[in-house]
Amino acid sequence: MLHPHNPRPSRGSVLLAAAILTAIFAIFMGGVLLYVTNEYRFNIRNHQYAQSLYLAEAAVEDAMSELQYANAFSWTNGWVQRTDSFGSYYTRTTNIYDTEGNYVGVCSNQVYNYLTPVWVVGIGTATNTIGGLANSQRAIKVVMAASSLYQMALISKAPLSFAGNIVIDSYDSTIPAKNSGTGTYSAAHAQNNGNVATTAGGNAVSFPGGSAHIDGTIDTAPGGTLTPFSGGGAFGPTNSANQISAGSSLAPAVSNGWLKADFTTPPPDATLPAALASASNLGTITLTSAGTQTINSGNWQVNALTIANAATLTINGTVSLYILGNVTVANGGLIKVPVGSSLTVYVGGPMLDLSGAGVINSIVQPVYDQWFGLSTLSTAIFENGTSFIGTFYAPDTFVSMVGNTQIYGAVVCASNTIGNSAGIHFDEALKTSNGGAGNYSIAAWQELRKISGVYQ
Repeated sequence: MLHPHNPRPSRGSVLLAAAILTAIFAIFMGGVLLYVTNEYRFNIRNHQYAQSLYLAEAAVEDAMSELQYANAFSWTNGWVQRTDSFGSYYTRTTNIYDTEGNYVGVCSNQVYNYLTPVWVVGIGTATNTIGGLANSQRAIKVVMAASSLYQMALISKAPLSFAGNIVIDSYDSTIPAKNSGTGTYSAAHAQNNGNVATTAGGNAVSFPGGSAHIDGTIDTAPGGTLTPFSGGGAFGPTNSANQISAGSSLAPAVSNGWLKADFTTPPPDATLPAALASASNLGTITLTSAGTQTINSGNWQVNALTIANAATLTINGTVSLYILGNVTVANGGLIKVPVGSSLTVYVGGPMLDLSGAGVINSIVQPVYDQWFGLSTLSTAIFENGTSFIGTFYAPDTFVSMVGNTQIYGAVVCASNTIGNSAGIHFDEALKTSNGGAGNYSIAAWQELRKISGVYQ
């Protein structure tokens, strides 16, 4: 008798095999998903790690920008002044968002400007975007070396002509042995670093007559020459007995480096700080007939400034001005910068006249009285016995320095006339002192490690 076929054992084997394959596939897919998830998290973590470095660098750049301005680190801009055992420093924390408004992270600054050179610590924190991932944080320290705009007594784009009985020399307002003992210039302690330069070539320098003395070096653009002397002029960073004068050979000046032709970099234009571009406007200031006015600390705009006939404008604190129009301080009018105050001025009008009494800088250090001419300033006048303790930086401006005008500081201009008994006395302290404003370059860069919760 035949028995019917029973398929159940075969179907059971198929189901068992399918179950095993499904389990293997599930394990495989789980591994793939785990791998992809971990790879994704790893990539995100790497992105955050790199992002935190970018944020730290952004923090440093923020501090570098702030260091350029004399009225920097204002609490109104979010800066906080703190103190450690060595001195005061500044901090600021800024939340960063992308262009779509998404929160990216935090930039934190620590600016130790009581140090020379200045230290800046930038800390970047990139926020996590995946659950379970901690924020990524990195820190860098940058050493900022100040490179002053003022490296010489006089820099001009046009040829230099030294007529009359002018004197260009140097002193140091911070070293008593190189000044009067009170920080002011003294002819008895004058130094021989009254260096001058021009970016002009060809007949770049001349001594057309008189007894002009340049107690320093002369530098021109490549191909520049010194035309034959006439009169009693002389130059060179030595005592007058050994200076190069009319009729003497220029060979010693060239071999000693007193006369060079390698000045190739024109001074950059003066640029208006952003804080002044949006500063409050005080209107037009006109002071005459013994009138007085005081400007207190802050960034301010002024439409035009006129001070004359014994009128006085007093600077109280750290003041930065953007003068949109002309400036006239003449006929006994004056600006006073008392001890404890500082003045930085950007002139946007076509004319600046600081003749006569001009500016009284009681601090005596030129770095506390800085004037900048924007590209729209065409003429600046220092005449009629002006005694100016300060700096004047205007690479697009013609400057007139005649009469018995004496400038204690430095001048940068497009062209100039200097004659009669005028003088420029370069303050050597300007080479390294910027009074809180100037150009900084990175001298050293180091990524820090966090040890026991502190970056070192």
